[in-house]
Amino acid sequence: MLNILTYKKVLWLTLAFCISATCLVAQNAATSRQTPQSILEANKTARMYYYQSKIDSFFYWANTLLALAQKHNFPHYEAEANKYIGVTYLIRNQSQKALKAFFKSLKHYHQAQDDKGKAMIFNNIGIIYYDIGSYAQAIDAYQKALAINQRLQHFVHIATAQNNLGNVYKMRGQYKIALIYHLKALRIRQKIGDKKGEGASWSNIGILEQYLKNYEKAKQYFQKAIKIAQEVQNLEGQAIALNNLGEIYDAQKKYNLAEGCYRQSLKLNQKLKIPKGWGTNLSNLGMLAFRQKQYSIALKYYQKALIKHRQIKHQEGVCLTLIRLSDVYWRTQQLDTALTYAQQSYQIAKKLNLKRHVLESLRVLSNLYYQQGGYQRAYDLQKTYISYQDSVLNTTKLKEMEELKTIYETERKQDSIVLLTLNLAKQKDSIQLKQANLELLKKSQRLQTLVFKQAQHEREARLQKIASEKEQQARAFQTQEKSRQQEIKFLAKKDELNTSLLQNASLQKRNLLISGGIAILLLVIIAGWLFINQRQRTRLAKERLKRQNVISQFEYLKHQVSPHFLLNSLNALASLIQEDSKKAHTFALKFSQLYLFVLELKDNLIVSLEDEFKFCEAYLALQQIRFGDNLKIDYEISTDKSQVSLPPLALQIALENAVKHNQISAQAPLHIRIFEEAKKLVVQNNLQKKATHVANSTHIGLQNIKERYKLLGKEQPEFIESTTDFTVKLPLSL
Repeated sequence: MLNILTYKKVLWLTLAFCISATCLVAQNAATSRQTPQSILEANKTARMYYYQSKIDSFFYWANTLLALAQKHNFPHYEAEANKYIGVTYLIRNQSQKALKAFFKSLKHYHQAQDDKGKAMIFNNIGIIYYDIGSYAQAIDAYQKALAINQRLQHFVHIATAQNNLGNVYKMRGQYKIALIYHLKALRIRQKIGDKKGEGASWSNIGILEQYLKNYEKAKQYFQKAIKIAQEVQNLEGQAIALNNLGEIYDAQKKYNLAEGCYRQSLKLNQKLKIPKGWGTNLSNLGMLAFRQKQYSIALKYYQKALIKHRQIKHQEGVCLTLIRLSDVYWRTQQLDTALTYAQQSYQIAKKLNLKRHVLESLRVLSNLYYQQGGYQRAYDLQKTYISYQDSVLNTTKLKEMEELKTIYETERKQDSIVLLTLNLAKQKDSIQLKQANLELLKKSQRLQTLVFKQAQHEREARLQKIASEKEQQARAFQTQEKSRQQEIKFLAKKDELNTSLLQNASLQKRNLLISGGIAILLLVIIAGWLFINQRQRTRLAKERLKRQNVISQFEYLKHQVSPHFLLNSLNALASLIQEDSKKAHTFALKFSQLYLFVLELKDNLIVSLEDEFKFCEAYLALQQIRFGDNLKIDYEISTDKSQVSLPPLALQIALENAVKHNQISAQAPLHIRIFEEAKKLVVQNNLQKKATHVANSTHIGLQNIKERYKLLGKEQPEFIESTTDFTVKLPLSL
């Protein structure tokens, strides 16, 4: 069960109150002399470092403040300094040193007649005694803090003291007294509008109802606590209430709901870095797995929880987790480990006077000894369990009622409903106690029967021992026969030894053969690896040579393009000079510009259709100087020319082939159509071949296009000649 006032929360809330609540103005007014500036500065600096969580610097300035206060004889600031020192030791988990510092602070507050400071110190002392399990001393300190705060009418601190008293009585198993104090704290917090404190009180009351097995009431209280924590954005209070609500669902066997609550609480505790709540969540998840017989999962959760509790020295959490671990090991038949954990938990529970945990430890120990056959020890532990349960459920109840009368003397009318509820609960408890006593008596009778049977078994064992001794005396007469049999056995063993030596020799030979075989196998593997590696290198070398050859061929084909274009253009210029010298002059100028473009494009592997078109348009303009309107060009391209490509000058060579090998005149004009078809660029002209073969043709134009497509690994171009047309289809690539 996760206590609503977790140690860390109580510690920081109380200490922050201790640091900030002291009213220096009132103190200065109460003194007859002016406080030195050095003391005021030291006090201010110490408080600054505390709020910045720089504990070492805070401790240093607390000691500086103490030295200055002693030097100038200011009891109030001596009390403050000792309080700061105690706070530091408390944060560092050095409880005894913290107590010593707080008692010094209490002495100086008494000298300074500062009741407010005394109340704070008594509250801090109560926190320390609560944490180390000294519950009687914790109650005394909290009662003194409560009395002072009631006299000063500090309602917030009255509620805090009552809440702390309720937690101490809960740990002592006196649930009804605890309930009274928590109800009082709840009324004050509701009256003053302390929503955060109200949520804590609802959660504490829910815990007590859970202990009394009033699960539906407990669930309502925890749900109220969660709602309030969400309203005021109190994540820690929300984590605590979620964990407690998960325990209610666990008790009602609603395991899915319980797991959801535990995991939400664990997530919040991990976010807030609260190891105590973290450990409690892990332990509860382990219990959930345990109830569903998932022992390996439960074991992992318990071990993680144990590490967390031991890190912060939370002995109550360590004790409960040890009990749960022993249960797991018991169910998995690891009885020695279970016994070790159960004994450890019993020692811690006795030391801290944790009555519920003492009962659980006794139960587990009794069952373990019983299962191991230690019936007498199990019987003794069962008697201890019965007597301890009587003291908890009977004697404690009587003491509770006496204390209830004293505590509640002045509030009978206000809490009459609560007393009626308590009386009903007492009747239920007495019935449950009677039933428990009957079951325990039955167990006691069974244990007595087992003890009697064990004693009878021991007597039978002694009789069997006597009979065996007589049999040994009778066998003494057969020693000679046995000695002969031993000689025979010795010879047989000698034969077996010789046989085993021969077997060992054969095994050594076989091992040698196996070792040799393994060595040969390794050599074969290494040789194979070397062969494959060499083969791979050879293949890569061949691939490099092949690639270099392809590149060389491609360079050769590119170098063919420029001379081919130059030769054809010069032939055209020569014929034009004879026909029209002015046109020849214009042709020569544009040809020189066009040839520069040829030189730029020829070194590229591929060019965009856009660049190729620019060049071809310049080329066709040059040809139209020569042929005029006798050469007609139609374009039908819809594709984005910048997005597709082809080998450089491929389109130009196709156009040049059409011009070179066909008649072009006014009577027989040449029609060239350029269009796109199925991702191919198509150049189509009407077929009107020249009557005579072209004398200067090198026949390399169309062949060059084919070779370059082949070397680039592209789809091959198509050259189709019909009776009326000649068509060239050039594949385009993206």
